[in-house]
Amino acid sequence: MLGTQAVLAPGGPPIRVIFKPGPAAITGTVENGAGCEVVVLPEQERLWNFRFIRHSTCDKNGRFEIALLRPGEAYVVALDRIEETGLDRLSTLHSLAALATPIALDPGRSTRIDLKLQRWPE
Repeated sequence: MLGTQAVLAPGGPPIRVIFKPGPAAITGTVENGAGCEVVVLPEQERLWNFRFIRHSTCDKNGRFEIALLRPGEAYVVALDRIEETGLDRLSTLHSLAALATPIALDPGRSTRIDLKLQRWPE
């Protein structure tokens, strides 16, 4: 609960957790990307889990928007599809990062990017 104290270890130093407002967002288009998937991975591999990996489907014109992103450096890639368990495998995430475009996500701002469609790594 907010405002309460919890002891993590007897005699341990105090820890203060601060949540800051101002998530980032990405908007853009994918060339020939109607119905494709856009995936955003944080640059830091330790954050490659369901809490920080985001994806969205492009509309019929290849446009997309992904909001509520963690600010910082990230990778963004447009894919023809996402395999069912693909975003759970570290080797697949490494392949996606290699295909992706690096991007800086500023707090409280929306960044625009245009992408080329990539094939899902086999």
